[in-house]
Amino acid sequence: MFFTSAVTRLRQSLDLGSNARKFTHVVNHSLPDFKFKMVDESFTLNALRQLKTSKSGGLDGVSRRLLKDAAEVISKPLTQIINASLSQGIVPHE
Repeated sequence: MFFTSAVTRLRQSLDLGSNARKFTHVVNHSLPDFKFKMVDESFTLNALRQLKTSKSGGLDGVSRRLLKDAAEVISKPLTQIINASLSQGIVPHE
C-alpha cells in the first residue's frame, strides 16, 4: 500500500502534460503487485545456522557466533519480528 500511495502522490505532483495518460497507464497496468512473503521459523533457523562466523557482525554489535549458537532459542521470536515488520511495512530503527 505504501508504494502505491507514494506513486499516486508522485504522479499528482508531476506536470506531465500530454504524457500523463501514458504514464498513468504504465503505473496502473504494467507493474505487478509487490508483496513480501512471510517467513516461517524453519527459514529463520536455517538462515541463522548458515551464518559464517568468520565474517564481522552488523552495526548492532551482535556477533555472528552468538546468533548462530543461539539459533534454536531466538529463531521463533526473530521470525515474529521479521513477519511483523513485513506485514506492517515498518523496519525497526535499532
